[in-house]
Amino acid sequence: MALRSWDCKGCTRICYIMQQSGEIGEYCRYAVEHGRIPTRWKGDYVYCTKYSTDPKHTDKNIRMFVRSS
Repeated sequence: MALRSWDCKGCTRICYIMQQSGEIGEYCRYAVEHGRIPTRWKGDYVYCTKYSTDPKHTDKNIRMFVRSS
């Protein structure tokens, strides 16, 4: 069996960030807030432990892009 990884499609744990270009992009809210995406192995499959379909997990406020130094 081939190794497989998670798919973010349908996940509601998202936030929106305005880029320096003015475009708004959709990002993983947990990764933006914590700097990583927690995952676990389940057989040959890696899954995201923060995947959610709860609409309350979406941050609808648009954040500004901040470049870390």
